[in-house]
Amino acid sequence: MNMLITICGRAGSKGVGNKNFRLFLGRPMIYYTIRAAKLFKEKNKNIEIDICLNSDNDIARKIALEENLFFIGRPNELASDTASKVDAIRDVLLKMERNLNKKYDYIIDLDITSPLRKVSDIEKIFNKEIE
Repeated sequence: MNMLITICGRAGSKGVGNKNFRLFLGRPMIYYTIRAAKLFKEKNKNIEIDICLNSDNDIARKIALEENLFFIGRPNELASDTASKVDAIRDVLLKMERNLNKKYDYIIDLDITSPLRKVSDIEKIFNKEIE
């Protein structure tokens, strides 16, 4: 079974600029989502899990490299206030499948702005989908 976890975040924001990289409890907001994704992957070794960070932000590219994650740059047309997140996720999926020559059975998108998410939250939603 192949799973893709996407972590998508635009550089711009109408409300709070660069909110995905602002500090929360001493760490950038994105840190907590990456940690949850990695812990989920660690706990589910029976599933082939790829984690991909998607953004139009150079900070995100640097973080992906540091965290040993895949990175897909977000094209300008998918980085506007009116762009659909679903379209961004679809773009990541198609590029990851093409780049790695594989098909994914499941995709989980984790919002960066949910730092209190637990691994058990990800497991619950995945298990519900499997059922």
